[in-house]
Amino acid sequence: MKLRLIWRRHYPHATGRVWRALTERDLLAQWLLPNDFAPIVGHEFTFMGEPRIRCRVTRIDAPSHLEFTWDDGEVESLIAFALIETTEGTRLDLTMTAEQPRAWLEEALTRIDAVLDNLIQDQAGHLWLISKKEDSCPSKVGSPTTGASSRI
Repeated sequence: MKLRLIWRRHYPHATGRVWRALTERDLLAQWLLPNDFAPIVGHEFTFMGEPRIRCRVTRIDAPSHLEFTWDDGEVESLIAFALIETTEGTRLDLTMTAEQPRAWLEEALTRIDAVLDNLIQDQAGHLWLISKKEDSCPSKVGSPTTGASSRI
């Protein structure tokens, strides 16, 4: 029997900013795992952890829904993100459907908080991840974008 678990988080950030943290490979790696993700339905990708996690994108409705399969070799799961714009920012619902849901998702959601809080965008549209270390420089992530839906 499959179980369905839902985690709900509220972020004081625009939906586009949260969407980018979920769908841009470099940002996704900051809070989850290194990967070769692409936001294209049918794209097969891997999270480079131990063990490697094989995934396939099953749904993309930018900037509100992302869904992919997750196979860690022991349990196959379906991971779904739903973003809802609120007056305070964005509500993120993460749903995991599996026979044995994994507890690591709660920890990953805590790490996404730090990524979202440390992103800035320059005038050219590049995103920069700001480190809190005094001796480090900002790191550019993602690629330049244009348009209202890409603003952070």
